[in-house]
Amino acid sequence: MAVLGFRCETKEVWWALLEGDRSDPRIVARDRIRIPQNLTRPRELAELRKELRDLLRTRTPIAVAYKKTEGNAQRFAARRIEAEAVLQEVAAAQGVPTIEAAVKRQLKTRVAFAGDARYVGRAADSQFPGETFSTEAEKEAVLAAWGVLPQGG
Repeated sequence: MAVLGFRCETKEVWWALLEGDRSDPRIVARDRIRIPQNLTRPRELAELRKELRDLLRTRTPIAVAYKKTEGNAQRFAARRIEAEAVLQEVAAAQGVPTIEAAVKRQLKTRVAFAGDARYVGRAADSQFPGETFSTEAEKEAVLAAWGVLPQGG
């Protein structure tokens, strides 16, 4: 039973496939999908849709979860929100449940992080000490999946 977690950005979508439970999560795979930038926006989204569809078909998750754009984002994030919408549509079309999107405050609760929600990415560093994460967005994809794994223990 694997869960795919996502964090969409304007130029890429980070994803992480996790198995296990919340007390013992395991990263099976993680990567990013680069959104083409040299096409019209509808074509960019169509390419993203194709990549997401292929990912869901090959990884066969029981659910997807994603870190959604914060309501107080410091810059307008229309392209990110569009990517999140494409993700939801692809999951729905393939019959894969989409777990309610989470903001940092919710991720903090779901993974039982004791610190300030702004620093929830540190939970990934401490839970997976052998992993090297490129960006906070990559950590948030891991946290999105980790936070919806079954309760352990």
